[in-house]
This record gives sequence, structure tokens and C-alpha cells, in this order.
Amino acid sequence: EVCALITDKKPDGNFEGKIIKILSRATKRVVGTYLDNDSFGFVRCDDVKIIYDVFINKSASKGAKHGDKVVVEIIKYPDKNKNPEGRVVEIIGKIDDPGIDITSIIKSYELREYFPNRVKDELEDIDYNISQEEIARRVDYRDLLTITIDGIDSKDLDDAISVIKNDDKYTLYVHIADVAHYVKEHSYLDKEAYLRGNSYYLLDRVLPMLPKELSNGICSLNPKEDRLTLSVRMDIDKNGEVLSHKISEAIINSDYRLNYPQVSDFLEGKKKAEELGLEGIEETLVNMQELMHILNDKRNKRGNIDFDIVETKLVLDDKGKVVDIGAAERRVANKIIEEFMIAANETVAKEYYMKDIPFVYRVHEKPKREKMAYLAEFLKRFDLYISLDHVEPADIARVLNELKDKDESELISNIVLRTMQKARYTYEELGHFGLASKYYSHF
Repeated sequence: EVCALITDKKPDGNFEGKIIKILSRATKRVVGTYLDNDSFGFVRCDDVKIIYDVFINKSASKGAKHGDKVVVEIIKYPDKNKNPEGRVVEIIGKIDDPGIDITSIIKSYELREYFPNRVKDELEDIDYNISQEEIARRVDYRDLLTITIDGIDSKDLDDAISVIKNDDKYTLYVHIADVAHYVKEHSYLDKEAYLRGNSYYLLDRVLPMLPKELSNGICSLNPKEDRLTLSVRMDIDKNGEVLSHKISEAIINSDYRLNYPQVSDFLEGKKKAEELGLEGIEETLVNMQELMHILNDKRNKRGNIDFDIVETKLVLDDKGKVVDIGAAERRVANKIIEEFMIAANETVAKEYYMKDIPFVYRVHEKPKREKMAYLAEFLKRFDLYISLDHVEPADIARVLNELKDKDESELISNIVLRTMQKARYTYEELGHFGLASKYYSHF
């Protein structure tokens, strides 16, 4: 927070000024490598945006040794002639210790690693048994053939799907774990989840938003176990139109815990069902693939933007060292879950919008005109053209489609992606430009 003196007003209405006083600083702690220099020490910060080394008096080093990763509290901030001064508040470990880089990231962003005792105490008061009264008031989908498809190492299975085909129509069920049944408003669990905001998936560990007793336990849609869900049933025709739907508090019992490579190997014809343990559900999986293509074709026709940019995947050994860097796979099974979740998200968002009920939407607004002008100028160099008047998702999708055979496709796709606005949450339904969707939420 600063105090600034206005020195000029520009024709566009903006102001120019100069900072005359710093009132408060956002950075109070830093993480870096302690370097010993006989009579004193200093810390070289991990954050490259911090250009200063932090001076550490020997009495404030907490016994840190040369090469230690440390957390430093800033005592004095830099001025024109002096580096910042700090004191070591925690020694994380040696710079080459296994996993020390990830631990340093956790400390740098002050992520919450552990759950406080009051949250643990609350966990003990939760009734993990589902009462008959609770079952009676819910829609019972336990007789449906229901599966989960996740990553091989996933432990929190938060969505499950069911598909039934009748002639040329499909009934799709998307089941989401009913976490709110167990995490009550204003409880310590709720407050801790609020402070965390989300789960953090790091290279060698996960910092969950909720304790594993919930996220990996009663709120995980594990096979052969009754689980409470919020479920959306959608009746869909051969053109991907949702003819009718029902949103319910429900109970399910998942039949199969499948993974992306397993399902993809079968649907892509690389292995037979019996090799993969999929005997008896082949027809269901094929129907899911059919419906996925129908839903995807519908989205593409209305202008869905699919950047299809390669996602990097790092492979670690037992000591936390990177042994391989490759591309993360986005195969047919991944696309099935992607399309089914989008269908559910749109259906729920539209329902609440039409009923004028307060709701949290996931919105992605149109790109700003000045950024589109830059993009249009950039694309001309590659004989690609886009109009600045009434830009629609289909215009961006067309450019990306024309890129497919160009050597510069990945470069240009990244530039196009940076032109887009960031998606955000809001109580206003502003549509989702990237998905060419009028109503969207993260149901």
C-alpha cells in the first residue's frame, strides 16, 4: 500500500503520479538459500522477482548452515543504499534434500500443510453411517450401472457417471459427491476449507482442501460403497440436445473404479476388454464414447474453442528427483469425462438462471478489443485473418483449425490463448466464451 502524488492527467482520463511513501508491504516472509559469509550471512531468494539478497545477522541465523533452505522474516526493507535485513524463522533443509524444492514452494506461498486440532475434533463428531431417513428422502440410483474414471493414482473420486441408450436417445447421469452434507456452514471444516480455497496438486504430494477422512473417505465415490451425491439426469437426443433433466440429492453405489488409460486402451482398440477387466460393460463404454462424440460435435458447431495445447508431465523417482519430462495424455476416456461434466455444468447453470435463483457461475468474457487488435495484426503475418467487429467463439475456433497444418501452430495457439480473458466466478451469468456456452457453472 502506497501514498502517491498525482502529477498529470492524461487525455484518456488516466492519471500519472509518483510514489511519495510506502505505507505497508505485501511481502513479509521469503524463502531462499542461506549463504554463509564468515561474520554474517545472507539469503538468496527463490523468487526471481526479488532482486535483493537479504542480510542476516549471525545472531538471527537460527544456526543455519551454508546451503540450507530457509524461511526468512523481513525486519527492515531495502532503501537506496541498503539491502533488506531479516531473521531466519525456519530451516527447511538442505538444498539437495529429496522434495525440498516442493517444500520451498509450499513455504513461499504460505500454503496450509496441516489441519488444526479443532478440525480434527470435528471429524470425530461426523456420523459416517448413512441413516435410513437420509436414504428415504433421496433419489435412489444404487441400481444404476455406475462407474468412475480417474487418474491411476487418484484417491479422491468426486464424480461418477452412468449412461443408458434407448434407440437413438441417451440418458446421462452425472453424480457429484455431496460434500456439503458433511461440511456444514460455519463449521471449523468449512472455515478451514475457505482459508485453503482449493486443493493443491504438487509434483509429489497433494495439500487437500478437506481432510483425507472426507476427501479420500466418505466423500470419495469408492466402488461397492453407498455414497451421497448431487446427481443430474439428462435425456439427450442424437444431436446432443438435452430434452429433459432432473437435479436431485441422491444416493449411488459405484460398480467400477476405472482409470483413463484402461478405458482408453479398450475404446481405442489397443487391448481387449478381458485383458483390462472390463468384461460385461463393453456396451456401456461404447455408448459413452458415442455420446461423447455427439456432445463434442454439438459444441464444435456452435464455436467451441479447443486449444489442445500440450500439457507437460514430470515423472519423479523415489527420491523426488525428475527422471523424465513428457506430454500428459488427453485420450478418449479423458474426453468422455470432460464432455459429460460440461453437459452437467451447463444444465445446472441454465436451470438456476431460468428460475432466477442466486447462483455462482463460471464465466469467461469476450476478449478485450485492444488485445484482439494486437492478435489480428499478429495473425496477418501468417495469412490468418480475424474481424474485430462482433468477435464470436467460432472466429477463434476457425483460426485454430486453420493452424493445424502450420509449423507455427503451437506458438500461435499460445498467443491466441493469452489474448483470452481469464475465467472467473461471479453471481452474474455472463456466458462462457471459450466453450461458446450461454450458461455455465462448476457444478
